[in-house]
Amino acid sequence: MECCDNQIQFAPEELARMPKVDWPDSWCPHLKNNRCSIYQCRGFICRIYGSSELFPCPHGYGPEKPLTAEETRALFREYVRIKTEQEKNAGCRMKY
Repeated sequence: MECCDNQIQFAPEELARMPKVDWPDSWCPHLKNNRCSIYQCRGFICRIYGSSELFPCPHGYGPEKPLTAEETRALFREYVRIKTEQEKNAGCRMKY
C-alpha cells in the first residue's frame, strides 16, 4: 500500500470524523499490518487516489482517462454533502 506510505492529507471535515491519533510525518496512522484499519470510513483521498489528475499514482496505475481537477472537486463537494446528510439523519455525529 505505497499510497499509505506517503504523508496523507485529509480535509478538515474528514479529520473531524476520524479517531484521534498521533500523526507521524511519513505514513497514515490508520495503516495497521499493511491494511487500512478504517477502510469502510476512509477519506476521500484514499477513495480517489490514482483516479484523478490531482492525485495520480506515481507507479502509473489508474484509469486511461483520469478525472479532471474540476470533476474531482465536484465529486469531493458531493462526498461532503452526502456525509453531512448522513450525520444529520442519524441525529448525531457519525463515529469512524
